[in-house]
Amino acid sequence: CFGTSIWDETLYKAWSEIVTNLIPNIGVLESHLSDFCRICDADEVVLFERATFLVISHAQAKKDTSIDDGKRQSLLTSGEEENL
Repeated sequence: CFGTSIWDETLYKAWSEIVTNLIPNIGVLESHLSDFCRICDADEVVLFERATFLVISHAQAKKDTSIDDGKRQSLLTSGEEENL
């Protein structure tokens, strides 16, 4: 068995979207995540899958135009490497 890695941001994002689409009632989960973000007065909340750290969902209090999605994905994957 060979280990593999999905550190490339495009593959990481694609796998995150696949996993997210497999979750039943994702709308309810996203709604609760938005409520959690608002109640905690957080700028952003990100929900990761435990084993792979794939992004399942995220919520933002307000749209931060200074960080685009590509930069955010890069920040998430670099943060993931520190957690391993």
